[in-house]
Amino acid sequence: IIEGGIGLSHSLGYAIGAPYGIPHGITSCITLAKVIRLKSENENDAKQLCRVLDRLEGKTKKGEGEVGSRNVKERAKRVGDLVEKLVKDIECDKKLSDYNVKRDQEEFEKILERAKVQKSDPNYEAILRIVSTL
Repeated sequence: IIEGGIGLSHSLGYAIGAPYGIPHGITSCITLAKVIRLKSENENDAKQLCRVLDRLEGKTKKGEGEVGSRNVKERAKRVGDLVEKLVKDIECDKKLSDYNVKRDQEEFEKILERAKVQKSDPNYEAILRIVSTL
C-alpha cells in the first residue's frame, strides 16, 4: 500500500471517513503528515519527498536540492513537519477523538482492515502505531 495504489494516506482516509462521518479533506489533514514521516524512513520514498521539499523551499533548478545528501531521510521528515504546520495554520488539526472514534486496539485494527492493510505487510505495526495516534 505504501508504494502503490491510492497511497496510504488516502487509504486510511477512506477507512476513517465515511464510517465515522469525517469529511475527506479532514481525513487528509489527520493522516498525511504522519504517513509522510513513515514514508521518509524508506530511502527511495525519502528521495521523492526531498524533491517536494526542494520545491517548497524554492529550489527548483536541477542540482539545487540536496537529494543525494546523507541526511535525505531527515530532510524528507521535514515535509511531514511542513504539512503538519500547514494543517495547524488552517485550523484543521483534528483527532479521531474529535469524531468520537473509540480509542482501542480493536478499533484501530478495524481501521487497518478497512484500509486494506494486511497483517503480513512489513509496515503493519508502524501503520497501526500511526492510527493509534490519529
